[in-house]
Amino acid sequence: MEAIKKDQEGDMASALSLYSKALEYFVPALRYERDAQRKEAIRSKVSDYISRAEQLKALVASDNKTLLQKGCPGRDILKGKFLKEGKISG
Repeated sequence: MEAIKKDQEGDMASALSLYSKALEYFVPALRYERDAQRKEAIRSKVSDYISRAEQLKALVASDNKTLLQKGCPGRDILKGKFLKEGKISG
């Protein structure tokens, strides 16, 4: 999974975004899955992904707060985030 790869690479903002995107698919799947084993596997993934996303959210927020305290303008923080995610070009 791409979220895990980005997490292992230390790209916390991208990993958070990808975990959140995965949860958009897994959570509704829980509602519709009939097979008990599959449902439990999905439930386990959802629990793991939510936990990790919450941890990453706190870390990303902490990093952004540190950058702001060091005098880095908020627009530069956002620009860096969007450059990493490929949403804008340099």
